[in-house]
Amino acid sequence: MNESDLKQYYEIYTDVWKIFKKYSNPKSEAAFWSELSAEAYGIYKKYGKIMFVRRELLNMIDEIEKIWKKGGNTDGKHK
Repeated sequence: MNESDLKQYYEIYTDVWKIFKKYSNPKSEAAFWSELSAEAYGIYKKYGKIMFVRRELLNMIDEIEKIWKKGGNTDGKHK
């Protein structure tokens, strides 16, 4: 693997992390989930819709959903 490939992996993980950080306090509102999905899709497109990016984004969204289901949201609508 060359330096350019490593840099792209770093950028992918960084972009996924930024979305996770932004949405790590999930809410029940449809707008929250719609915005999360739209941003994730934007990252997926940014990197040419490769499977690796898709899996990382889906794992990140799954983790945010787990947080929400555990009651980690702040809107009090789901516990």
